[in-house]
Amino acid sequence: MNSIVQYLIYSLKEEEIYQSNRIQHKESYILRLITLAYLTDKTMRVSDLLQNKDLGSGPTIQSYITQLVLKQFVIRKASEDDKRVQFLIPTDNAINLFRELSARLNGQKMAD
Repeated sequence: MNSIVQYLIYSLKEEEIYQSNRIQHKESYILRLITLAYLTDKTMRVSDLLQNKDLGSGPTIQSYITQLVLKQFVIRKASEDDKRVQFLIPTDNAINLFRELSARLNGQKMAD
């Protein structure tokens, strides 16, 4: 039971952090996908996300990406080979957000 309580406490803290950064649920999911790909040396393209119909329609996914760019959590970078291909790269803000979440998961509070 203790691990369930710990998870629920973490989950509430996680939600609080996302809300304080004005990140909606689907945006947080997309940001996690982009950051995980980046940290595991894979490239996330806009077209990769557009293929995931569980995220919504193409325009909806584009809207989520645009919001993450405007909130400075993601940058779009055009491919040098084909300018139509856009890569999604997490910013330092995104990396720091996940560092904070990781610290919370481990029961630590990040220094301000």
